[in-house]
Amino acid sequence: MHIKRFAVIGCGDFGARHLDVLSGLDGAEVVAIVSRTESRARELADRYGVPHVFSEVAEMLAAVDLDAVHVVTDDNRHFIPTMA
Repeated sequence: MHIKRFAVIGCGDFGARHLDVLSGLDGAEVVAIVSRTESRARELADRYGVPHVFSEVAEMLAAVDLDAVHVVTDDNRHFIPTMA
């Protein structure tokens, strides 16, 4: 089975829920988290074994090979990461 590599952008309650679900899926690996709050991103990365933490979407996209991204930011902050 080919493992799909995911990133989660946004580390609020819904971001944590997405991480919880993704961590339980066979064939899914979360390899990056992006958050405006580094301490929260590191907390979730430690909890879910995510190797990369970023504060900027562009930096993450340049550094990590991905199959899909979950954009779980506030509704009014979806556009920029989705377009990237």
